[in-house]
Amino acid sequence: MKLQRFFLLAALAVFLVGGVACASSPEGDGTRRDSNVLTAEEMAGAPVSNLYEAVEQMRPRWLQIRMRRSLTMESEVSVFMNRNYLGGTQELRNLGLTGVVRLRYLDGSLASATLRVPDGKHIEGAIVVETGGGD
Repeated sequence: MKLQRFFLLAALAVFLVGGVACASSPEGDGTRRDSNVLTAEEMAGAPVSNLYEAVEQMRPRWLQIRMRRSLTMESEVSVFMNRNYLGGTQELRNLGLTGVVRLRYLDGSLASATLRVPDGKHIEGAIVVETGGGD
């Protein structure tokens, strides 16, 4: 009985230590990086000239449509400046890093529920450019 308890506690300790190690960032500073957020600080350290290049280098999955879910509507990953619709991902090529606080990725269902989606568009995902000025 004591031996079983020992192995159970040892296994629990290994699990807890492993979980803490996995939760830390690659930089080892103890903070977790959110894969749905790209901050101005992260972009500042990258050799990019516009937001498209930043996303392409640091969060490439944001640019991908994984599965078209509508046969009748055009599907796209949309870009919003704060809460205003700009267009498809190519709009990011026209936007520099100045004034950008963060980029946030929303999946299609969350984007459709929280953002004003234009008629005739099926949103597979949304990249929201958040600036210091709000709307």
